[in-house]
Amino acid sequence: NTFLIIIRKRQLWLDSVANELIVFLMLWIAACYLVRIFFIFNTQLIPAGSDILLNMASVLHDETVFEEPLKFRPERYLEGDVAKKKQQTLPFGLGT
Repeated sequence: NTFLIIIRKRQLWLDSVANELIVFLMLWIAACYLVRIFFIFNTQLIPAGSDILLNMASVLHDETVFEEPLKFRPERYLEGDVAKKKQQTLPFGLGT
């Protein structure tokens, strides 16, 4: 059905714009995690009860995943390794 094809293409474009807005607008966002059990990261002991901050700008502007990350380009979610790009885009936050 031609109508369904048109609707699907528009939905893909809107999804791409929404994902791109997340990448484009999260320049100064950090995600905070509370460590529940200790672990070792690069030979550094991270004790339980520690707060860890994840710099979202470094994740969402990784040039190996997002070509020209400082340009607003929704079409990037329609080309290349779309699954990897969507995996690194954390829609609606990180949850709990």
